Amino acid sequence: MDVQLFLLLEGSVRIRLNGQPVSLRPDECIVLVPGVEERFQFSREEETVHSWCSLQPEILTESQRASVSQEPGVQPTPAGLAGLIEAGVRLRHLSGTQPDTLLHLARCIYSMVLGAGQMKGREGRLPETILRAIHFLEARFEREDLRCKDLADAAGVSPQHLSRLFRQHLGCTPMNYLWEVRVREGMDALRSTGLNVSEIAYRCGFRNPYHFSRKFHERAGCPPTVYRRRSQQIGDSGT
Repeated sequence: MDVQLFLLLEGSVRIRLNGQPVSLRPDECIVLVPGVEERFQFSREEETVHSWCSLQPEILTESQRASVSQEPGVQPTPAGLAGLIEAGVRLRHLSGTQPDTLLHLARCIYSMVLGAGQMKGREGRLPETILRAIHFLEARFEREDLRCKDLADAAGVSPQHLSRLFRQHLGCTPMNYLWEVRVREGMDALRSTGLNVSEIAYRCGFRNPYHFSRKFHERAGCPPTVYRRRSQQIGDSGT
């Protein structure tokens, strides 16, 4: 009944999902959704090492549940994902660890997979028009005045046609994808820099810190300040 993130670290595994075969190689992962019969066949010729993170669907944020419902396929494992899961295991066995800290970490793990990792894992199958728009967007996401028309012009199509393509292939609008990139960059800045929330908000293209906090909370399930504090706690637990 859970949503399960399964990642392969070494070896090989073949999974049958409702009878359909799926193969994973090292450094690949997949999100498995409730209601699907799963049968795992691990390699008999080589040692296999894997990891996973399971959550009840209601624990995920609304946007994460929407992404999970699309049943993403096999994709490259985002850098640092296995380490975050290991940190979660350590935190579970530390006395005094608050339950909401583990929930926050789990949401962060799923954000990595359902956000940047999922989109990039699809790039090889996306039309060239969408790729041009994405590359233009990711190079200029910090521009507050970036609009759908700018992306459409870069892709060589009308804004209406670009929106249809994004909905068809990515399940979101171009502007929703832009907010996803901005929040993702904000997450990285909160973890890796000492900039305050206001500076990060403006550097990531948000109109103001309030707008950044609202979008961030929708995606990560907590305010930016809480995300930074808990990320520091997670980092300290591994030292």
